[in-house]
Order: sequence, then C-alpha cells, then structure tokens
Amino acid sequence: MKYYGQNGEDPYGMNVTRMDSHGGWIASPADVVQFAMHVGGFANPASIIKPETIALMTVPSIANPRYAKGWAVNPVNGSWSHTGSLPGTKTNMVRVKSGFCWAAFANSRDTIISKSFMHRDLDQLLWSMVRRVKAWRA
Repeated sequence: MKYYGQNGEDPYGMNVTRMDSHGGWIASPADVVQFAMHVGGFANPASIIKPETIALMTVPSIANPRYAKGWAVNPVNGSWSHTGSLPGTKTNMVRVKSGFCWAAFANSRDTIISKSFMHRDLDQLLWSMVRRVKAWRA
C-alpha cells in the first residue's frame, strides 16, 4: 500500500515509534471491527470489558454531548464511532446498537482540517453502503 500526503506532508517522514501513547495502531479494518465487537457490550461475541466500564466510557461529557471517553457518541441512534487521521491516512469505525460494526481506511487525507469534508463524506458513504444491505439492520 502506498500512502499519499497532501499539501507537502510526508506520510513516510513521521516518527511512528512515538505514536504508541495516543493511537497509531497498526491494524486492518477487520482487526478494528473485531476490537469494536469485543468492547461493544454485545452478548455475542462476549465483551472483554465489564458493563460498568462500557457505560462509563460511553457517557457524553458535559462540554460535548456527542463525545465520551474516546468515542463519538450519537444519542439519537445509539451509535459509537472513532476516527483517525495521520499523514497519508484517514480512518472511520462505527458500532451501532443493533450489534453491527464497520470500519474503513483510506490512504490519504485532507490536510486542511478546518475546511475538510473528507471525514463527513467518508462517514456518509459508509452509512449509505450499510443501509443498502437490509440484512445488516444498521
């Protein structure tokens, strides 16, 4: 896989060994979905964390009612999500209350974050794809 930087950023120039404290996971979309399934509080597969911990990590903050402890939370549909962005990458992972999870990774990103629509567009594309398959019940 080749990673594409934008606006002069070099996705290969980043010191990845410094990323362990705030992300920088090395995983495939399937790996991220497995993680989300095992911390999602579902009966099958069994969660690796306690229900009290799940409740704690998904309570929105007072400052931002759409963000909890590491998760974007949607009080309307009960979904949790997390995104990521590094030079040459953009990621999106969603877990919905029906028990369905998905993830997608891109090998580029928009570097003008304040004017970026890439996150929104990727999220809308994934929701659109998921809703087209009725058996997924998202």
